[in-house]
Amino acid sequence: MKPRRLRVAVIGAGGTIGRAVVGALRERHEVIALSRGSMYRQWKAR
Repeated sequence: MKPRRLRVAVIGAGGTIGRAVVGALRERHEVIALSRGSMYRQWKAR
């Protein structure tokens, strides 16, 4: 079965743990990173 690509929102993406979570997820999924310092950033899966 082919793995699904999900659209994932990470709240707190600018913090230490949030950056690690975004880095781990963005290889396989579309990630929307939300943090206090920025509106949002979006990465599409490669």
